[in-house]
Amino acid sequence: MVSDPNLPIEIYEGDNAATAPMPIPIVRTTQNRPASALLQKADDLLKLGYVEAAANYARQAFEYVVRGACELKKTEIPYLVDQKTYKTQVLLSKLKGWTATGSVKQADWDAAIKRLEMLKDVVMNPYSHPSAPNIPKQEVIDAIVAVNVFLDLVRKK
Repeated sequence: MVSDPNLPIEIYEGDNAATAPMPIPIVRTTQNRPASALLQKADDLLKLGYVEAAANYARQAFEYVVRGACELKKTEIPYLVDQKTYKTQVLLSKLKGWTATGSVKQADWDAAIKRLEMLKDVVMNPYSHPSAPNIPKQEVIDAIVAVNVFLDLVRKK
């Protein structure tokens, strides 16, 4: 039982082998840095053995980072009333055209985007849906690392 009744809880039902759902408190201590908090949550869940949930949190962090990168890099995209309807691939494609500046090397930027595209299709998207195939833990670790690398590049001036 969680001691703070105002603390939001997410419950993961697990699979048929699970003995009981496990409540996992979500503490958002970094409101202005949700991607970092989501990546930390993904890492924490991996350590607890919740590979599917970790993949989902990695995907959420990935989406925040891509949206934030588009905003910071002033990427032009077609106007949509509901910005949540933008597909992440559209935003990633727009970021491919960004020319690196400052301390960000173009080769690093291009490699990070290419890696994210691959992991989006292979790990983060398929594994964040119900009935996902067996998820290799290493692939989720790779996704978390890739999102962290991209986040670091986005933060550089």
